[in-house]
Formats: sequence, C-alpha cells, structure tokens
Amino acid sequence: MATPRSRTSKTASTLQPLFAPRSVALVGATARQGAIGRKVMENLLGEEFAGPVYAVNPRGGVVLCQPAFRSVKQLPEAVDLVIIAVPAAQVLEVVKECGKKGVKGIVIITAGFKEVGGKGLALEAQIREVVRKHGMRAIGPNCMGILNTDPEVRLNASFARARPSSGNVAFMSQSGALGDAILSYAPEMGVGISMFASMGNKMDVSGNDLLEYWAEDPHTDVILMYLESFGNPERFTQIARRVARKKPILAVKGGSTVAGARAAASHTGSLTGGGGAVDALFAECGVIRCHSVESLFQVAQALSRQPLPRGGRVAIITNAGGPGIMAADACDTTGLTVIPLSEKTQAKLAGKVNPYAALQNPVDLIASATPEDYRRAVDACLADDEVDAAIVLFVPPVITAPMAVAEGILTARAKHPEKPVLACFMSEDVDPAAAVERLREGGIPVYRFPESCVGALDAMVRYRRWLDRPEGKLPRYRVKKDAAEAVIAKVRADGRTMLTFGESQALLEAYGIPFAASEVVTDLDAALAAADRLAYPVVLKADDPRVVHKSDIGGVEVDLRDPGELVEAFRRIRRALEKAGAPEGSVRVQAMARTGTEVILGMAQDANLGPVILFGLGGIYVEILRQVGFKLPPLTDQDARELVDNLPGVEILRGARGRTPVDEARLLEIIERFGRFAADFAGQVQEVDLNPIFTAPQGSPTVAVDARVLLCPPS
Repeated sequence: MATPRSRTSKTASTLQPLFAPRSVALVGATARQGAIGRKVMENLLGEEFAGPVYAVNPRGGVVLCQPAFRSVKQLPEAVDLVIIAVPAAQVLEVVKECGKKGVKGIVIITAGFKEVGGKGLALEAQIREVVRKHGMRAIGPNCMGILNTDPEVRLNASFARARPSSGNVAFMSQSGALGDAILSYAPEMGVGISMFASMGNKMDVSGNDLLEYWAEDPHTDVILMYLESFGNPERFTQIARRVARKKPILAVKGGSTVAGARAAASHTGSLTGGGGAVDALFAECGVIRCHSVESLFQVAQALSRQPLPRGGRVAIITNAGGPGIMAADACDTTGLTVIPLSEKTQAKLAGKVNPYAALQNPVDLIASATPEDYRRAVDACLADDEVDAAIVLFVPPVITAPMAVAEGILTARAKHPEKPVLACFMSEDVDPAAAVERLREGGIPVYRFPESCVGALDAMVRYRRWLDRPEGKLPRYRVKKDAAEAVIAKVRADGRTMLTFGESQALLEAYGIPFAASEVVTDLDAALAAADRLAYPVVLKADDPRVVHKSDIGGVEVDLRDPGELVEAFRRIRRALEKAGAPEGSVRVQAMARTGTEVILGMAQDANLGPVILFGLGGIYVEILRQVGFKLPPLTDQDARELVDNLPGVEILRGARGRTPVDEARLLEIIERFGRFAADFAGQVQEVDLNPIFTAPQGSPTVAVDARVLLCPPS
C-alpha cells in the first residue's frame, strides 16, 4: 500500500507540467484589443517565460510578433501546457486535439460550463472524460489562469492585470475576479507570491491537489486559500492536517454553510447552520481561518517572514501611549498576554533611555525616543526569557528619522532571530514608507494599526499551539453496529425518517450511550403501574413522532412525586397531544434524573462538510445561550477532551461555587462513543439530538433523558 508521501509525490508530479512547463501554447491567441486571448499572450511574453510560447489561431498569421499555428495538432512539439481561451462550443474539440498530441496539462479559461447548468454541465462532463482518458491534468474551466514567479519558470498563464512580486506565498482562489484583486493587493501588504491558481469549476485539479503540490514546492512556505465550497471535506481534512504540519495554511471561506436549508428537526441542526462547522473543520486540521482578505494577507505577511513564537507572552514597545494601550487591549481580547517585564530587563533600560519612559509593559519610550532607545528596548525585551514575541509601535515625530528607527529595530532583532517581531508604523509619509520597505526587506512585517499586529501574532500563536497539540488516538469500544442498522432498516421499511424516542434510544444504546429507565404507556392505569416500578419521582413525556419539540406543546411534566400528581399531569399531556393532532399518541413514563448538570450532545449534516458533532450546556437554554463547540467525526480522545475543555462554562461541570464535580471520565467516554456512532452512520443519519444528558458525579449514573434522531432522506 502506498504511503501518504508517495501519494503526495504522485500528485506533485502530475501538476508539474501545469506550473513548471517546458513549453506553452495559447489556443485563442489574438491581437484584438480587449480580448482575453490577447491579455494572456501579453502576460506570457511579458514575463519572458523560460521556454517557447506558441500562438494558436485558426486564421494563422502573426499574433504579437509570434507566428500563429492553425491548430494544436500543427504545433511542432507536444507542449507541456495549453491554455484554452476560445468559445465554449469549441473547447471540447481543442481538448481532444491536446489529448491526441500528448499535451500533459491544460488551463481552460473559457466560461459557459457547469456554472450555467444544462448543456454547459453536460459539455463539461464530456471534457472531463477526455481529460481523464488521455491522463492530462486540467485547471478550470471558467477560471482566470495560473502563475509561477520562480525565476527559472516565469509563467503568467492568466489574464490578470496585476504582476505580483516573487515571494514564498502560494495562493489559490475559487473566484477569478477576487483573485485578480488580491494579486493587486499583495505587494501593498508586503507579500510576495510563489504561485497562483484560479480554480474555476474545479473540473479536474482541486484545492486538495494544490495543497499536496505546494507542500512539496521548495519555493512555497505559506499557502493561502479563498474557498467557496469543499469538494471532498474528508479528503481535505486528511491532506490539510498532513500539510499543515509542514507549512501554514490560511483560508478565507466565502459564503455561509447551512446544516439544512429546511427547518431543522433538532437543536443541533439549528445550531450548526453557521460558521461553527467550518471553524471546526479548520481547527481540526490546523488551517488558520481568516474572516477577510485583509486579515489573510496580514497573517501571511507575518508567517512568511518570521519564526513561530514559543507562546503568547508579548512585549510592546512604543513611543506613544495611545497606540500602546490599543495594542495591549487587543492582546487582552485574544490569547496573548502582555506580561510585566522582569526587574532584570527593566534594569537594563533604566538610565539608558529617557528617564520619563515607562518600563513595565508596554514599554513607552515617549515621543522623544531615539533610534538607539528603540534598539536597546527591543534588544532587552527579546533577551527576556519570559517574552515570546515583540510588537514595536512607532508614530513618527518631527525630530526622529523613521529610517534610523527601522535600522535600530533590525539591529536588535538580528541578535534574537528565534523570536518574532512585528511592527506598526502609523504614518504614510515618504520617510516612514521608505522605513517600512526597509523593515520588510529585513524580514519584519509592518502594519498600519496596532490591532493588525496583534491579530497576526495571535494567529501565529494559535498555529503554534496546534502544532504542539497531541494528535490523539481513536478510542476502541465494543459496539453493536448490527443492532443499530436493524433499527434504521425498520424505520426505513415503515417509510419514515423521524425515529420515535424508543427507536432513538435503541439506536444509541447499541453504541453504549446510557439512558434513564423508562416505559411507554397508552392509558392512565399503565402509567400508574409503570411509575410504581420505576419509583417516584418520575417524568411524563408525549411520545409521538409527529411532536418534534415536546416542551413547545406542553408535552413534558417533571418531578411527579405521587400518583395524584401523575394523574393530573397525564391528563394535561393527553390534552396537549390532542391539540397537536396526535390524540392517540403514547406517553412515556421515565425515571427522573435526581442529580447532574445538563449538557447537549448532537450531530447534524452540514450541506458542505458532512456530519458535524456539537457539544455544550444543555436543557432548554442551549439555543438561547448558544455556548457550544463543534468537531467533525471520527473523534479522537483529544477531540473529546477539547470539546469539554473549551466549553464556555466548563467550570460548572468541574464544581464551580461548591457544586460537586461531574464524572468527567464517563462524560468523555460517552462523547467518544457518540463520535464513533456519528462516523459509522455519517451517510444515513441527518440529525441527532441528545438533550439533555444529565452528567452526574462519580458513583451516580450519567444518563440521557431525551433523544431525537432524523434519518437522511431516501436517496
């Protein structure tokens, strides 16, 4: 069986003709002003591609001083890469010619395929079949093209207007127009591009393929992605987790994911219909999520220039109190800590800088700070073992030369290359602009505002913590999968998708999820007898698949302590069922959980990502508080631990304000078992709601008291 590395190497080798071709042809080359075929030709020739460039135009002649061949089959060689910019109706024939000629890679810029549906969708399927038949790799259709700024390649096979500077950041975009704008923005943000790919319809080459390719590219140190959808989320997770161990991956996810366009049948279904599912996916595989293109490049600038910090302890050096306070406040809202500087560090600065300077942290050198003051302060802070990174702020006063300050910062940083330094020069005058350029040349990222510095550094710290995070192991539990499958088969045979409570309980008990004891009854005498067997206090619940939220119709009666209370409660539930259109519905008598803190555990299918697991504080308040965490199955022991550790309000589970701590080991086991269930039935179950689960102290049972399961619609 091939190892992950061999699979990656195979993908990399198949994409090499696309991004590092020895020869290129443009089908649709033209000298006509305003035509895409002209712009692509100008870009190919303007970058002085390191190989022959052939123009293909059915009329022949000359295009931008290049002799034009009438077809691909007339080319003097089987070129590595063909860019196609002809009308959609002609693309299939061109692709067939490429396959017969032995072309290895194609970029289809032409639009009018899957994105328009109908005939376009069918035509794209035909093209894909030809591409696969001949073993070619294809980017597009409906894309802007690709770039490789490597001096030994110099490929600009796109109609982009921007000419990004060479660098160590690769960028993939599902939006061609946005890609062009971002390429224009990159130099302003101090980010150099190694490669760029506009993905278009992703007919063949996917974002997953590019991750594998760029993971092995020696000129790429950081990978950026603008995503609108996930073609194969499971494969993306596997590949991204592996690649992120080698190189940071930053992503902006466009569009909101929705667990279901219809009304959700569970709390879990309604709560996963936002960004939480995408956050869970990215967090699981180490992808740094950015919520804007601006933050994407702010973080990329830092990661492409600086080492990762050991932790989140930050020193702030400034010559103005306001920006220093802004930076400290921003740190306070993230995971960064503005630590007090040690007495030793303060002593290094005392008497060496202005006597009115504040030496705690932030270090405020005041407006008269000299370049030498900055050099000493940055040096002293970076030399402090308790400092993991430094943020240097500079507001240019009249009397201090920004360039000299920049040189002072660079000199100090050179003595401590293992620690990151981020700078903020708050001015756009000519002198500061030159100083900013000097800092960037020296490897220090520079930002316009303090909050941007902090945001970039916080992303670096979060990435470091992910790298340091234990990978975890998949727990092994004995389960009764056959019994669970039998429950689902029976529901399917009945033509239903909503399970009754009894069916939901049987399904989940097959995976070791414990439930409070209960019995289903249809009349009052049976209810009284069941309550005697279960022992008071008991709970009565409406038990009918037509009633989704029992509390909403008054279908739950709790803490019934004697037969008199049960009789009255039973009659109220009967009236509630009748109003809800289920007069013959059953009633469940359940032993009441006497102790425990309520939590919710659930799963819902996300339209783009597949099954998403949710965990949080439960009961009737879950949709009000919305304090929940998300993970994607299967769950490792580390995943389960993080769901609990990262839960807002976890102190409640651990004994806050004199409460007895819950049996956390038992809770973790239940979460892990549920993760196994969610993985095993990922394609069959639409939503699961275990709400609430009463988490009890050691010695008392932790049990679920309600469950709701909805199957996926029949295929």
